[in-house]
Amino acid sequence: MQTQFRSRLVASALLAVQASIATVVIQEFALIQTGTQSTYAAQAQSSDSLATTEIYRKTKPAIVYIETRTRHGKSKGSGVILRKDGLIVTNAHVIKGAKRIIVELSNGKQVKAYPVASGQSGCVDLALLKLEGKHNLPTVTMASSPVIPGTNVFAMGFPKGIKPASITKGIVSNVHQKSGYIQLDAAINKGNSGGALLNSKGELIGINTWKFRAEGLNFATSIDRLQATLQAYKNGLSPILAKHLDLTAGRATQLVADQKATVGRLQSGDQRVCSDRSLADVYTFKGKANQGIILEMQAKAFDPHFILLNPKGRTVARKTAQPGKKFTRLYQILGSDGTYTLIANSRKANRYGSYKIRAITPVLLRASALGAGDPRRKNGSFFRSYHFSAQTGRPLNLTVSSQAFSPHVALIDAKGKVLREGPFPSGKTRSFAVLSNGRYSIRVSSTQPKQAGHFSLIIEAKPTRSGPKAIAKHH
Repeated sequence: MQTQFRSRLVASALLAVQASIATVVIQEFALIQTGTQSTYAAQAQSSDSLATTEIYRKTKPAIVYIETRTRHGKSKGSGVILRKDGLIVTNAHVIKGAKRIIVELSNGKQVKAYPVASGQSGCVDLALLKLEGKHNLPTVTMASSPVIPGTNVFAMGFPKGIKPASITKGIVSNVHQKSGYIQLDAAINKGNSGGALLNSKGELIGINTWKFRAEGLNFATSIDRLQATLQAYKNGLSPILAKHLDLTAGRATQLVADQKATVGRLQSGDQRVCSDRSLADVYTFKGKANQGIILEMQAKAFDPHFILLNPKGRTVARKTAQPGKKFTRLYQILGSDGTYTLIANSRKANRYGSYKIRAITPVLLRASALGAGDPRRKNGSFFRSYHFSAQTGRPLNLTVSSQAFSPHVALIDAKGKVLREGPFPSGKTRSFAVLSNGRYSIRVSSTQPKQAGHFSLIIEAKPTRSGPKAIAKHH
């Protein structure tokens, strides 16, 4: 767990503010291309220097300098080209708050870039950038073998923004599997965050990320975390998830509305929510603008919690089960067309067990307000009417809630005939059915004249006694 891991070292170790970006410094082994051969000749006197020289020459074209502009000024960092079309990895804290991102290639060309996935410090401190325009760029090769302590490593980047890229040699001191960090003995300074950590073959094994205020105690994000973020990006889950979850796999389960409930299970090794380290599963579903959706989750061993993200990855709703309750429902009116993401998790960390989850399309779901400008009933109270279709004998549940006024509800048929009306207890659910197929209206007003304020209206099919049958979700 990264947060706990860091706190044991020092609370101030993570340099996440743009003005003081955490970086792995390159020791005084800067292979600066001066155009002369004497520099390389001197370094080639030992086999170690020769190997380092070859790694530098091989990798340097794929190491980029990143400059971001924020409302506080400019910040500097490093990046690594992963794909020829201009997909670049760096640290999330390098681009945090960026209004403009400029990437400088090894040939000096400057290109605008935009983020396509971004995590956050304290979780997955990685970000993926895409360069504008078409490119055919040099790339690095990712290592396929695991990193072990004692391995020789080489760090590349731009310490303090010094150009061109520098390189230093060190060793892997430790590998922290749970936190996803590689500990190395290179020094640290500003400007090298997001740079490459390479093995002796010049293969990428990590992204230089942060330092501890003690000599030789520095960290890079492991290639495993980068692979997971790339997989999520390929599956269309980033940047929706990266800033919320500590991604260990880029997977999601499709949730289809009005189908049988899906059975899931939170277990060790699942994804975790960055803020509180609680376990989570990820679901996606298609939605349309102004569509109502009901999401419900039931568990036995933990308190369920929802985080709903819109197609742009922004949090639009959260819902937690009340203390002692193992069931929660989230009502939401969707704001746009697209794929929504639902993070289903436990409210507390280290809670395991099975659960059921379901999406329901309500007959009617509205959030509105009564006020001046609305029509009035004979008693002077404001009202609003909503239309819906119903079938003969189909039991429906009606819920009207308001903290601003006492609701009054009327059920009206297509001919304008009032079938039922009267005061309605706020927040309570009442069942009803109609005698014929057709279009009906629900009129919501206040019991007293001139009362106004917000309210919600929900009409949904009444659940059967047996309830929804569950189907298993496969991990």
